[in-house]
Amino acid sequence: MIDINVITELGQRCITHLNAESEVLGKFVNVSQRIRDSLGSHDDEMIAALKSEQVGIESAAEAMRETRDTLRQDIAIAIGRQVDATSIKSLEDHLPAEVAKEIGMIREKIEDLIEQIKALNQTNAVLLQHNIDVFQRLILGATGQAASECKTYSSKGLLQKSAVKIPITVSN
Repeated sequence: MIDINVITELGQRCITHLNAESEVLGKFVNVSQRIRDSLGSHDDEMIAALKSEQVGIESAAEAMRETRDTLRQDIAIAIGRQVDATSIKSLEDHLPAEVAKEIGMIREKIEDLIEQIKALNQTNAVLLQHNIDVFQRLILGATGQAASECKTYSSKGLLQKSAVKIPITVSN
């Protein structure tokens, strides 16, 4: 038999946890946007500050993973499921409607933040790859090597031909 008081308390813990996750993801979106904005600035102090912020966010995210795992274990016990088959979403069917609705709204916000992070990471990767290609071709031009010799690293760490095809001419 499912204890409604335990389920309701778990629902409130889920709301608290999901709000904390949303806050951390929002911070990550902010840092990712600032990284994108700073890519051409060469501001060492800003880059160091952003790295420091990222480390703090990573620590908070790790703590949340641990909290989520504990929450999943508690939910599994309360609803009589295996932990591997349990999620916060699986609790929603057993919650009062207003609590389930609030959890659903927070989950939608989290999904939106995750999509923003994915888009920012994609944009940042493209901008970084472009910068790497330009710098590599500049080095090749400065050393007198042909642009066709230019290779850079892909996002998977493999050498590939430069994606940028505009030649760079270094004047004397």
